[in-house]
Amino acid sequence: VSQSRYWGIDMLFSLLEGQAFPKENYEVILCDKLHEIRKYAVKRWSLENNINVDHFKPKNISEYHKHSSILNECLERANGKYCIVIGDYTWAESDWLNWHYRYNEKGYCLSAPQNVYTLPKLKDNLIQPISTFNEYFDHDIHLIFQNIINILQY
Repeated sequence: VSQSRYWGIDMLFSLLEGQAFPKENYEVILCDKLHEIRKYAVKRWSLENNINVDHFKPKNISEYHKHSSILNECLERANGKYCIVIGDYTWAESDWLNWHYRYNEKGYCLSAPQNVYTLPKLKDNLIQPISTFNEYFDHDIHLIFQNIINILQY
C-alpha cells in the first residue's frame, strides 16, 4: 500500500478488518510518507486486529508522492506468494481477498473491478463529468470536448 495522505487509511483498515480471508495468511506492506506521525497508531491497529503490518517510511521522500518508487519498495519487502496492490480510500466486499487468492491459485491475474460513482451535478451549462470506466467511453470523448467548449464559453 502506498500512502501519502492524512485521510483514507481508516477506510483501508476497515476493508482489511472485514475480510473473510484468514488474517494470519497475509501481510500488509504499508509504505507511508506520514510514518512518523502515525507509526504508533498503525502498530496498535495491527496488534488489535491481528494483522501483520510492515509499516515504514519511503527511502525517497520529496514534496511529491512517488507511487512507482514506493510500490517498488513494498515489493522488495513482501514475503508472500502473491501481491495485491491497493490504495487508500479503498473499499471492497468481505470476500475480496478470497477472490484474488482463488484466481491467482488458478494461474490468473485479477484486476479488481471498480465502482465509479457519479460525481455531483455541475452547473446547468456544463455536461456531467465523464468516467473512462463507462461502457460508452468512445461516445464520451465527444462529450469531454463539449464540456471543454462549455467551460471556455462560460
